[in-house]
Amino acid sequence: MKEISTKLLVIGGGPGGYVAAIRAGQLGVPTVLAEGASLGGTCLNIGCIPSKALIHAAHDFEQARMQAAGTSPMGIRVKEPTLDITQTVRWKDGIVKRLTSGVGVLLRKAGVQVLHGWATVEDGKTAVVQLDGETVRVRCEHLLIATGSEPVALPSMPFDGHTGGAIWSSTDALSPTELPKRLVVCLPQARHRSHRGRGCARHPAALRRGTDQAGARQPQEGRRGAAPGLQRAGL
Repeated sequence: MKEISTKLLVIGGGPGGYVAAIRAGQLGVPTVLAEGASLGGTCLNIGCIPSKALIHAAHDFEQARMQAAGTSPMGIRVKEPTLDITQTVRWKDGIVKRLTSGVGVLLRKAGVQVLHGWATVEDGKTAVVQLDGETVRVRCEHLLIATGSEPVALPSMPFDGHTGGAIWSSTDALSPTELPKRLVVCLPQARHRSHRGRGCARHPAALRRGTDQAGARQPQEGRRGAAPGLQRAGL
């Protein structure tokens, strides 16, 4: 097994991990970053950034529908618009790819060595990274774990959206092949999930009804945060 040594090992290439790695590299600290999926983490790949891209597309679609209905305050009139959701998702993916590529450039510029593979921690100063066709043991003086989050399914309703089922995770909702006629959203207090609810409300398959948008365990003041925006979007 190949072995390398470094001052700092960062596990996780999301906003917590890559920012720390870039700054460490800028300060002259020998740094290795291990990421098993795509650089940028949840935020850039399956969180806030793609959600905002879809919201932008949904806003433009909503404006076109207003113009078709004759309710444009500027007097613009168009025919009833249609939505090619496959092209919309392709456009969104292009934005994500450009931003994640930019993260890679910043890491290289800071002198950070990136290992594209899943890391397993052996002890506080050692981790094993499984690369394509190769395993690397990384020994470090300091270990930073920034592994982020992932969707959690309800025990009685496992996610099956990736196989064409009706129960989507937040990740599935970012790459639909078609728009559902009705949609119920369970929204815990996560920024990219409330973004997603507003985006869905502007599409033809408008969100009809959802659960408490912040989840039952959140304090009352936290629940007020996203509610006005969701209500304005027609939820």
